[in-house]
Amino acid sequence: MNQKWAGDITYLRTDEGWLYMAVVIDLWSSAVIGLSMLPRMTAQLACDALQMALWRRNYRSLGPRKPVLFSRLSGAAEAA
Repeated sequence: MNQKWAGDITYLRTDEGWLYMAVVIDLWSSAVIGLSMLPRMTAQLACDALQMALWRRNYRSLGPRKPVLFSRLSGAAEAA
């Protein structure tokens, strides 16, 4: 746990228009640990998802800890 994380951005059609969703997944547990949704794809979308993942996995305090490897999944946003 907390060794490899991956993230991706996709978009969803809703009754009110398009919604962009960024997720961060812990590859060991396959758990979604970060999630953010906004009506536009911005840097804030990805930052919010990563901040949630850091908060949920108790990376709030600075100090010595093992680094996490983060990679990007290829998804719908890249294909569009």
